[in-house]
Amino acid sequence: MVVRLAKLEFVPRLFEYSVHGIMLLGGAMSGNGSSPRLDRIEKILEDHARAIQQSREWHDREIREIRELGRKTRDDLRRWAALGVKEARNQRKRQREIDLNITRLSAAQLVTEERLASLISSLGRGGNGGRRNG
Repeated sequence: MVVRLAKLEFVPRLFEYSVHGIMLLGGAMSGNGSSPRLDRIEKILEDHARAIQQSREWHDREIREIRELGRKTRDDLRRWAALGVKEARNQRKRQREIDLNITRLSAAQLVTEERLASLISSLGRGGNGGRRNG
């Protein structure tokens, strides 16, 4: 079996010329294996073409997997960015609520301090509104 150049067009030019020369020689001789040397060369070329085809298939699979992984990574990054934005918004909302509660607590503390001061001053006076001795 003679290897066609169409299968080997991805091979460097020097190799193409070699294959072309071999094909010409093989064409001059019978293609049924009358020359053991040409049969060996033909087998080497066929094996090489098969190995290159397998390599291409492997490469194509790897590229598909890499592209799929890249797509999944981009999708994950988009999802994580959206979750980060959502969490930042929720955190700002929680912080506003905490600030509001602190403000309310401060106001309640001031009222409590005023009432405590009023209570202490009322206890310091006597029972009839006078100063207690003692």
